[in-house]
Amino acid sequence: MDQDRRNDGKQDRVDAGEVLNEAQLHTLHTIEQFGWKLRFIREPLFLEAVPVVYSPGGKAFAVIEEDGRLNTDIDIRLREERRLT
Repeated sequence: MDQDRRNDGKQDRVDAGEVLNEAQLHTLHTIEQFGWKLRFIREPLFLEAVPVVYSPGGKAFAVIEEDGRLNTDIDIRLREERRLT
């Protein structure tokens, strides 16, 4: 059986605080006030963490850069969500 290692898309703020830098956390807290949500944090080997956020309604996604900028013009490949029945 192919075990899916992804979580259910929910990222605890405690985990984010351990992984993201101060500028990224500040941006995350700001955009959450406008309905954006942290979807997941990619942690590539030997590279900085990449937080991926979704807009209200999940129509758009972006990453929060190391300097705290919200980058909606990204070239990132996302897997489609699988629903377990």
